[in-house]
Amino acid sequence: MRVNFDANASIKPIPEVLNYLASYGGEFLNPSSVHRSGQAAKQVLDQARAAVGALLGLKNSDKVIFTSGATEANNAALRTTSPASQGFVDFACSAVEHSAVLEFLRQQAGSQYTLRELSPLEVENTSQLRDYLNEELRIFALMAANNETGQIFDVKKVAQEIRNISPRARIHCDAVQAVGKIPLNFSELGIDTLAFSGHKLGAISGVGVLIVSEHTHLEPWIIGGPQEFGLRAGTENVLAIKTLEIACLAAKKRVEAADSKVLKAKEALISFLKNFGGSALINNFGETQLPNTLSIRFPGIKADDLVVALDLCGVAISAGSACASGRPSPSHVLLAHGLSAAQAKETIRISFEPDITSEELEFGLTTLSQSLARMIHLRRAA
Repeated sequence: MRVNFDANASIKPIPEVLNYLASYGGEFLNPSSVHRSGQAAKQVLDQARAAVGALLGLKNSDKVIFTSGATEANNAALRTTSPASQGFVDFACSAVEHSAVLEFLRQQAGSQYTLRELSPLEVENTSQLRDYLNEELRIFALMAANNETGQIFDVKKVAQEIRNISPRARIHCDAVQAVGKIPLNFSELGIDTLAFSGHKLGAISGVGVLIVSEHTHLEPWIIGGPQEFGLRAGTENVLAIKTLEIACLAAKKRVEAADSKVLKAKEALISFLKNFGGSALINNFGETQLPNTLSIRFPGIKADDLVVALDLCGVAISAGSACASGRPSPSHVLLAHGLSAAQAKETIRISFEPDITSEELEFGLTTLSQSLARMIHLRRAA
């Protein structure tokens, strides 16, 4: 048996998607074509946009733009050609953003613009945001939920304060980890753009979404034909978009039903950690966390070693963001929360798939217990 305790990195295609793929006959052609097969493909795009809109409470005037993934969507939302201000902050974001946001803003800032990276506490204390930002702010980015810690941010509250400070700022939200896990209504958040990814919901890889509000203007980032409202030229990935539609419809049902599978799995994990013979520390950052995610530190045990040990036994976990795995440096997210480099390197992330079974959970926890016991024994014997 192999078990995925690294669902925040990706989940396998959900059964509804696999069933569709098994029956797919290759009927879709270019959605820009006027013939029957082309128009059938265009209908897929329209239905997928409707599914996204239903999942996230979009207005008819909001644009749903299909991309290759959330990285492209985030990058596209954060581009600007506006002249830099003098002596003011041009861009701002939380210091715990995914690298698709943080690294892009850092590179875009360069020597021309000013970027302010706010600690999680600075973001949460909205009454003091005016101390760090100003009316010249051009872009503000805040994720809906953190991929490593599961911390949920009050995007609506922060966005309201940003509007008071800088009415002209474009507010972007990376909602990759929140969509499909918690209720999220784009129209109520008071933001301009939002990005998420298909494979995190159980679609196939290679499709993402950028939502653009009615009054937000973006410059095209792929030039060519008129596809995707003239912002992203090129023939759309119709099959991947179809699986995204299926995944969004399934996610909407899960959110509305307040599916408790992952929450029960998380509670079982917390109970296991409390009863575990060795020391285990749970990183509870912020007031609320995702129902499927837990950040855990085992003092004296290197997270990378535990990842390898569990993988050899059939259980996938993470020592941080999948996009940053393999790097020798500690997690920038954990450092921003005040952990030392050594503590960050002792921290793992466990995140559950929405359809996790009791058998998978039992196997995963048993394997975790056995692996930890071996590592503690070896450490004491050394």
